Amino acid sequence: MIYVTSPELISAVYRDSRVRRNLPGKSYNFNIYHQRFVFSPIRLDISEKVFGMSNAACQSQEMKEDYFVMHHHELSPKKSVELHARYSRFAEKHIISAIDHYDGQTALLLPFIHQAAFNSAAYAFFGDSLDVKMAYEKFRGFDQNVHMVLAGMPRMLLPGPYRSRDEGIDMFEEYLHKAKPYDDCSPIMRRAIEISTESGWVRVQIL
Repeated sequence: MIYVTSPELISAVYRDSRVRRNLPGKSYNFNIYHQRFVFSPIRLDISEKVFGMSNAACQSQEMKEDYFVMHHHELSPKKSVELHARYSRFAEKHIISAIDHYDGQTALLLPFIHQAAFNSAAYAFFGDSLDVKMAYEKFRGFDQNVHMVLAGMPRMLLPGPYRSRDEGIDMFEEYLHKAKPYDDCSPIMRRAIEISTESGWVRVQIL
C-alpha cells in the first residue's frame, strides 16, 4: 500500500480541468468540474464479483459515466471537507468509548482501534440511521476472506463470508427502505442514492 503525502502531487492528481458537465433530464442533476479522472474497468469487476451488484448495473452507462465520476469528485480533497469533519467528530466519540471499554487494561492495537475506526467511518457516511454494530459484524465476517472472493473462490467453499456479505446487503437494503434514512447521511451517499434510484439499479439475485 502506498500513501501519497506530497501536497504538490495530491494537488496535481485532483486538479480541476475546468470542463463543465451537465446531466440533463435527471433528478440528480449537478454540475461537475471534472477532475483528472481515469476510469478503471477493474472497479466494475470488484463491484460485481465481490460486492454482489448486478451485471446490468455494473455495465450501465450511468455507472461508468455518472456514478464513478461523482464518486471521484465527492472524495476529492476540496469536496470531502465535510466528510472529514464528520469522521473526526465520530472518531473522537468512539475512540473515547474504546478507552472507557478497556478501563486501563492493556490491549492490542488492532482490536482497540479497528472497530472505533469502522464505526466512525460508517456513521460519517451513513449517519445514525444505520445499524453500525450489525454492519461491523457482517463486515468482519466478509472482509477476512474478500481476497478469496475476488480470486473467484466459489460460494460452496466460502459459505460463511458469502453469507455475511448477503446479510450485509439485506441490512443496507433495510436502511434504504426506511422512511427517511438519509436525513443525516453524507453528501456522497445522497448522490449515490439519487443516481442508483434514477437508474433503476437492483441487487444481484442471491442463489
